[in-house]
Amino acid sequence: MFKSDNFYNLKISLFFGITGAILANFRFSIPGVEGGVSDAREIAALISILFITKWPYTFLVGLLVSLGGPYNALPTTIIMHLVAIPFAWSVFQKFNYKSSSLIKISIKWMLLTLFLYISIYSTVFILAQSIFQQLPAKNFISTYIIFINAVSFEAIITTLITTLAMGIIKSQRELRHINRQLKDEIKLNQDMKTDIVKAAKLQSISSLASGIAHDFNNLLTGILGSINMISLESSKNDKINNYAELAKKACFRASKLTEELMLFARGKTPNKEISSLLPIIKDTSDFLIQDTNINLSLELSPDLYKVNCDTIQITQVIQNLLINAKQAMDNFGKISIRAVNIEYSKNNSTVKSGKYVKITITDSGKGIEAENIEQIFDPYYSTKENGTGLGLAIINSIIKNHDGYIFVNSIYGEGATFSFLLPGLSK
Repeated sequence: MFKSDNFYNLKISLFFGITGAILANFRFSIPGVEGGVSDAREIAALISILFITKWPYTFLVGLLVSLGGPYNALPTTIIMHLVAIPFAWSVFQKFNYKSSSLIKISIKWMLLTLFLYISIYSTVFILAQSIFQQLPAKNFISTYIIFINAVSFEAIITTLITTLAMGIIKSQRELRHINRQLKDEIKLNQDMKTDIVKAAKLQSISSLASGIAHDFNNLLTGILGSINMISLESSKNDKINNYAELAKKACFRASKLTEELMLFARGKTPNKEISSLLPIIKDTSDFLIQDTNINLSLELSPDLYKVNCDTIQITQVIQNLLINAKQAMDNFGKISIRAVNIEYSKNNSTVKSGKYVKITITDSGKGIEAENIEQIFDPYYSTKENGTGLGLAIINSIIKNHDGYIFVNSIYGEGATFSFLLPGLSK
C-alpha cells in the first residue's frame, strides 16, 4: 500500500510538473504593462494539488514547473513555486473538500488562488529580487504594484480555469462515490433476497423436521421401553442382554440426533447476559484438547470486549467448531484460537458498522473443498460419512440470533479457518 501510494504521487507530480513546464512556454503579454509577461504554468501546478496526497511531492511539482523558465530569473521562479505550491496544498487540506458543497469549495478555492498571487507570489518575488538583484528597499512598493499589474490577468484566468477544473473533478468523484454506493445497495438487496428465500426454505424444513423429530422421539421412547422389558425378562441370557444393550445405545444415539433436530427446528431464543468470552474459550478448549496429540495455540486479547450472549449457546458454538477441527485432523495437528476486538466502518457492505469481538479458530486439517464451502452451513448437508449435517447449521443459527456473523476460509489440503463476530460492549 505504501509503495503504491508513493508511485501514484510520483506519477501525478511528474505529469503536472512537466505539463506546467511546457505551458510556461505559452506566454502572453499584458496590454499596457511594460515587461508584463504571463504564462499558463500555474494552471497545471494548482490543479496538481487536487490529486497529490502527500505534501513532499508538491515540492517536485514546484521545481518542475519552474524549469519552464525564464532562465534569466530561474532562482526567483524556483523559490516562488517551492513556497507557493506546498503552501496552497497545506491550505487546501483544511478545506474539508469531500464533505463541502461545490459552491462553498469553489469560493474557497478562488480566494486561495487570488491570495497566492496577491500575497505569496508577490512577496516571494520581491524578496528574491532583493537578494539576487539587490533591489533597493525604496523600490519595494513600486515593484509590488508592477508585479500585481503584470499578473492580474493571469491571476483571473488561472482562478477561473482551475475553479472550473476543480468543480468538474469534484463532481466526477462524487458521481463515482454514488455509483459505488448504488452497486453496494444492489448487492445488498440481492443478498437480502437470497437470505429471504433461504430463510423461507429453512422455515419449511424446520417445521417438517420438528414434526418428524417429535414423532420419532415418541417412537424411540416406546422402543426403549420394550428393550428394557426384554432385558428384565431375559436377565439370565447374556446373548440377549448384549443385543439389548446394543439396541439401547442405538436408541440413545438416535435420541440425541432428534434432540439436535428439534433444537435446530425451534431456533431457541438465546437467554442473554453480559459475559466475558475469555473463560468460555479457555475452559472449552482445555477440556476438548486434553489427552490428544493436538498442539493448541491461544492468542486472546486481555482487554477483550464483553458481549451480551447466551453463554451455553456460545459454548456450544466453540465446542462444535473445535470438535470439527479435531475430526478434520484425526486428533493430530495444530489448532489456533484467536480472540480480538475489531471495529467495522459504515463502508463495509457485509458487516453492520460497530464494535465486535472476533473469534477465529484455525486447524491444520485437510480443509474444505471449494465446491462445498457455500453449502456447509445448510442443514442436513455433510461431507462426513456419519455426519448429520446439523452442527454447522445450529452454529449459524446461534450466531445469527446473537446479531453476529460467521465466515469460513479454506484451501483444500491446507486446513480451515472459521471466524465469528459478536457485537462487543465498549468498556
